[in-house]
Amino acid sequence: MAASDRPIFFAGSMLGAHRHVCAFFSSAKEEYETLLPFVRDGLKRGERAYHVCHSNDRDEHLEQLRNADVDVTEAQRKRQLEVATVEETYLRDGRFDKEEMLTLTQQRLKSGAGLGFPLTRMIAHAESVLEDWTRVNDWIEYEAAAE
Repeated sequence: MAASDRPIFFAGSMLGAHRHVCAFFSSAKEEYETLLPFVRDGLKRGERAYHVCHSNDRDEHLEQLRNADVDVTEAQRKRQLEVATVEETYLRDGRFDKEEMLTLTQQRLKSGAGLGFPLTRMIAHAESVLEDWTRVNDWIEYEAAAE
């Protein structure tokens, strides 16, 4: 069975052919209780993890992964785990650009195959993008177009 055909479980449900999920959480605790099993499962299956978080939250994010028994150092060494910042991705030029971000997302998701990983699971903490309310429509269009 090809990796793309294997079932992927998320928050008690099985994801179908379209595996894009936009989720809202009421607390960091709720978020990590939901996301960490998803991350661990992908890493165990030999998949790649690509995460985006605000630069101020990067160390805490890595600590959450370590506390969930993820060998962060080894996963990063093998390039199985990459943690980028919002400033390096969503806000590269100081503002959100929908087309640029769609291109970047596709590049990051496809780059895992070139590194030998069957799939890449992406998690993005992009709430800081919404601090500029003039870009909200672009953000909604980005989410709708992301696969």
